[in-house]
Amino acid sequence: MEILTVEQIKEALVKDQYLLETAIVAIWEKQTEDEQRSKTTNHTNGVGFAHCDAFRGARMAEYILKGVNHYGKDFGQNLTGTHLEKAKKFMPKYAKQLYKLQLAKLEASKPKTEPKASQYNPEDMDGEWEIYQQMTEDIEAGRL
Repeated sequence: MEILTVEQIKEALVKDQYLLETAIVAIWEKQTEDEQRSKTTNHTNGVGFAHCDAFRGARMAEYILKGVNHYGKDFGQNLTGTHLEKAKKFMPKYAKQLYKLQLAKLEASKPKTEPKASQYNPEDMDGEWEIYQQMTEDIEAGRL
C-alpha cells in the first residue's frame, strides 16, 4: 500500500474521481451516528465534516452509497456536474484526516505478533517479574 502525503492527497482529490468519492464516504463515516442522521456537526471531535460542509458532505456520501456506479464497484452512484466540482473544491481541506485514516488502515493491516520470551528482560519489568513468578507458582500449586 502506497502512503500518500497530505499534498499528494490534495492533488489526487481533484484529479481522481474514485478517490474523491471514496474520501467523501470515509469522512462521512467518521461523523457520529447522530451527526450522520441530522447531517450536521454536533461534536467538536476533530473528525468528520466541519459544520460548514456537514450537510453537503452527508448528502453527497448518501448519494454515492446508493445505486450502481460506473466503476463497477459495489458502491453507489457517481457525482456529476456541479456536485462533482463542489466536492473537488471542499474536500482537499480534509487531506490531513485522510492521511491519518490511511496510516490507521496500514497499521491495522500489519500482522499482530507476540513478543518472544527471549525479548523479556526481568530487570526492565520493575517488580513485575516477581509477581509473574509468584502467580506461576500459585497456578502450579493449584492455588489459582
